[in-house]
Amino acid sequence: MTSGLAFDYFFIVLSFTFFGMLTLYALRTYLFFKDSSLAHHLKIIALGLAIFSIAKLMAMLNYMFGAGYPYVVNILEILAAMAILFGIIDFRKEFLRFKWLKEIQDQIDAEKKRWKAAK
Repeated sequence: MTSGLAFDYFFIVLSFTFFGMLTLYALRTYLFFKDSSLAHHLKIIALGLAIFSIAKLMAMLNYMFGAGYPYVVNILEILAAMAILFGIIDFRKEFLRFKWLKEIQDQIDAEKKRWKAAK
């Protein structure tokens, strides 16, 4: 029975660690795009991941100290999933509206013309 508890605790800590790392990376991505039109959507996604991290922390505290708030964890996970879903749907709309591929192709064409003119 003791080995099962240690195994469960290992996965709870691992889950909290990975969601924390994912949240930090999402915030780093947001900071990279903070001056673009995608910043708002990335902020919503990072917020959802932060809520997931808090839910994993609550699950870890429930396991360690027996606080007994499993419904809080479930509610936080649902809120996090809703925030991430909203951020991704909104991001997709912005991505399709902004015409990223055409803009990138225009930059490539302009760079090719500049290189031909320089020769």
